[in-house]
Amino acid sequence: MSDLSSELLWKISESCSWSSLVALNATNRRFRRLIQEFICRRVKTFLVDFLPVDAVVTLFGLLRIHEGVIIGPIVRCIMSVHTTIYRRINPRQLDIILPSSSAWSSLQELLMSNGYLVDHTGRVDSRLSVGYKTFKKFLLFDGSRVVCILSTRTQATLRGLLMSQLSSQLFALSPTRIYCFYPELFAREEFVVLRNDCHLMRGIPFEEFNFGLTGIGQASVPDMKCGESCPVLWRKASSAGGVEVVRWGGINGLWDGGMHVTPRDPFFIEGGPFMWRRADMIGCGNKFCVNVGRTMKLDSSY
Repeated sequence: MSDLSSELLWKISESCSWSSLVALNATNRRFRRLIQEFICRRVKTFLVDFLPVDAVVTLFGLLRIHEGVIIGPIVRCIMSVHTTIYRRINPRQLDIILPSSSAWSSLQELLMSNGYLVDHTGRVDSRLSVGYKTFKKFLLFDGSRVVCILSTRTQATLRGLLMSQLSSQLFALSPTRIYCFYPELFAREEFVVLRNDCHLMRGIPFEEFNFGLTGIGQASVPDMKCGESCPVLWRKASSAGGVEVVRWGGINGLWDGGMHVTPRDPFFIEGGPFMWRRADMIGCGNKFCVNVGRTMKLDSSY
C-alpha cells in the first residue's frame, strides 16, 4: 500500500472503521500523517457547529495552555467514522473540563466573542462533588448550541470524567490525543449505565446523547461475556490498561508530529492512575462471563 497515491489512500481511510484507522495510524509515518489529518478534519467538521474554524484553533490553543479536555458524546461522534448520520444528527452541547486552577476568563471571552451568552452558573450536585466543583453554561444567541465548562475539584480532570452516568459519555479529546474508556462497547455501538443515582441529581450539567446506540440494561438477558463492562471489575485509567488512546497530532498537526517521545499527557499523569467500576449493579449474573457469581475483582489488564 505504500506505493498507492495519497488520493486513493484517503478514499480508503474514509471507508475504514475506527479500529482500522487506529491500526493504520501505528503503521508508518506516511499513514500516521494521513490518519492524523483525517481525524483533524473530522474534529473541525463537528466543532464548527459550535465555533468558526479560526475559533476552534484558538480553543485548542487555550485547552493546551490550561490542560483542559473536551469530553462526552461529541467526541464519540468524531470517532464514529462509519456512522455518517452523525454529520446531520449530533449533540447540541459541547462539554469541556478544566482543572481547578485554570481560569475561565480566556475561554469565556472566546465564547462571548463568537455569539455566546452566559446561561447558567452553579455548583454541581453533591453526588458529583468528588470530581467537579462548579460549572458554567453558555448559550448561543439563537439557542441552537450550548457550551458547558466544568471545573474539577482538583488538578485531575480525569476524576471529573469518571463521574459520568453512562459509558457513552466516557470519551475525551485533548489537544493531542483521543481517549475511549470502553472501546469494546464503542465498537459494538452499545452503552451501559455506570451509576444508578443520576435520577436523584438536579441539573446534571453534561450532555447525554445515545442516538444510534443500544443500551444494555439490568433487565436485558446477556448473550455474550461482559468483557470490559463487567460490573465486578475495577478498571484502571491508564494507557497501559483498557483505555484506548490515539494520538491525532493536534489541530494544526504540529503538536504531536509522530515523535517517539510524545508530549506530556496531564490527563493521565496528574493524580493518577485512577480506578473505577460500574456502580449500577452488585455482582455479575451473566452466565457467559468468567466472573459470574463474583462481587469484586481487580483485573490487572484493565
